[in-house]
Amino acid sequence: MKTIWRMGTESKGLLSLAASPDGRWLAWGEKSGKIGWLPLAGNPLVPEEWGRSAGWVRVIARSPDASFIAAGDEDGKIHLWDLKSGSRDPLRWSGHRGPVHALAFSPQGSVLASAGEDGWVRLWRLPEGALLRRLRGGMGVLRGLAFSPEGNLLAAGGHNRHIRIWRIPEGRLLRVLEGHQERIHALAFSPDGRVLASGDHGGWLHLWAMPEGELKHRLLALRGPLFALAFSPDGSRLVTGGRDPSEPLRLWRWESESLRSVPLPGVPAAPVLALSFHPSGSLLGAGGAEGWIGWWELSGKDPVWAVHLEAHTGWVRGLAFEAEGGGWISGGEDRRILRWPPASPLHVRTPEAHTDWVRALAFSPDSRLLASGGDDNQIYLWRIPEGERVGALEGHTDWLRALAFSPDGRYLASGGDDRAIRLWRIPEGALTAVLEGHTSDVRALAFSRDGAWLASGGDDSTVRLWSIPDGTLRQTCKGHSAGIRALAFSPDGRWLISGDEAGELRRWPLQEEAEPQVLSPSRKKAVKVLAFSGDGRELWAGWADGEIQILRMREGELWSQHRSRNEDPAALVLLPDEGRWIVACSDGELEISGA
Repeated sequence: MKTIWRMGTESKGLLSLAASPDGRWLAWGEKSGKIGWLPLAGNPLVPEEWGRSAGWVRVIARSPDASFIAAGDEDGKIHLWDLKSGSRDPLRWSGHRGPVHALAFSPQGSVLASAGEDGWVRLWRLPEGALLRRLRGGMGVLRGLAFSPEGNLLAAGGHNRHIRIWRIPEGRLLRVLEGHQERIHALAFSPDGRVLASGDHGGWLHLWAMPEGELKHRLLALRGPLFALAFSPDGSRLVTGGRDPSEPLRLWRWESESLRSVPLPGVPAAPVLALSFHPSGSLLGAGGAEGWIGWWELSGKDPVWAVHLEAHTGWVRGLAFEAEGGGWISGGEDRRILRWPPASPLHVRTPEAHTDWVRALAFSPDSRLLASGGDDNQIYLWRIPEGERVGALEGHTDWLRALAFSPDGRYLASGGDDRAIRLWRIPEGALTAVLEGHTSDVRALAFSRDGAWLASGGDDSTVRLWSIPDGTLRQTCKGHSAGIRALAFSPDGRWLISGDEAGELRRWPLQEEAEPQVLSPSRKKAVKVLAFSGDGRELWAGWADGEIQILRMREGELWSQHRSRNEDPAALVLLPDEGRWIVACSDGELEISGA
């Protein structure tokens, strides 16, 4: 399975990538000098299929008490999941003649309203799905539906450009709101019930004072159809989504009596059709054309975001958050209903970090510390996941290129353009040794499994072996014709693997007298990363052109070959024991694939 995510990074500046040994965290470094990380445990970036519909999924809604999730499809059927029962098997019934375009739960969660192509609003008693009442929505298709927060009013609007307001439960028509010049696509009540927002095909947003139904504001929200609306739980923000060549998703904040648009970063240039706020109001979810789904963390000064570019095949038309601490449900034209693990927090970026590019990252063996090195010649230690900086190591006089923790976590090795390797004792951060010998930049470091050896590789095309902790140079391996870019010891200590800038891959014997073996000849692109499986049977190698090879170490032969969609990745992470890899682009796009 292949999934494509794009994370929020500054100035298209992702440079480095690292995965924690326990598989829980993925970290990256940016040109801005900042460090970011996101949780990987439980595959939070990969959804599970929750259900299937016979036709396109047109809409998804969650009850206010988080007891139910409902979906309406192209064939007029309604699907209802009882979340408290934990059952994956929904209750299904025929609700409309033609597609179901809108669903809304009453505030008490005891009634589900549906509307669709047939121009009728139907009220269903829950949990059994029994029909309570039919309300005529006027001539034409209905697309917008919303209960007031008290549950005593129900609004519906559609192609006839009018909004009908009924009193519930008796179903008495109170008034018809007129003012739209185009067909209506979306309706939403503010949390206090005082405002009804409506959006139409011309991109106009109308705000009506309720319950009087007086039009208070009218503004052009989008330069195209406005398909979706949602208020934040506290009512301080309104989000609009639709078709707009520049801003298909817009966040609006109240200022006095007017709305001010707040730009959201990372929004794909494709129509937005589905919106949902997290119950806390800190997360906004959106989905749209071409199958994308995105999340925006709104609690900080600047939005933090993540967009899945290929969540569904075809348009995403429904999106709803399950409950506080739960996941998201999405549905679309591929007829699949997907459940996404909890998305909060999306990811963390350190408020303070380096003052220049971050080129090197390494996790401690217990995954609690992250070391970062940058072009400011500094090394910082971060506590994960809190993001607290707990150490600063000074001594290098040029850019940092490589970092590696010893297997017991007691030492951190660092190297870079000053050609010296420094060995630091952790957690104190005391410098214990300076290893000198390379005649050019140090670009790769790796510890043996027992921690007795440190391998280093540099632009002088040599691989050097140092004994630890004394730092004595024991061996210099020559044979590469280009600078070394990646190193890895086999778990049993028999082999050291090296990859160079020309793409050549070599295997050096460490426990027997034998000639080094070329596992892969030179090519146009450099080797970027190497990783062994836990049992040492497989070597995974990634190249700068996005190719990933899996080699069987016993024979030293290629077993399988894979290709990333990105031919010029900024960084790669290989996870052999999980059977997957992550390829990162400079703009923050993450491709997560499996063998």
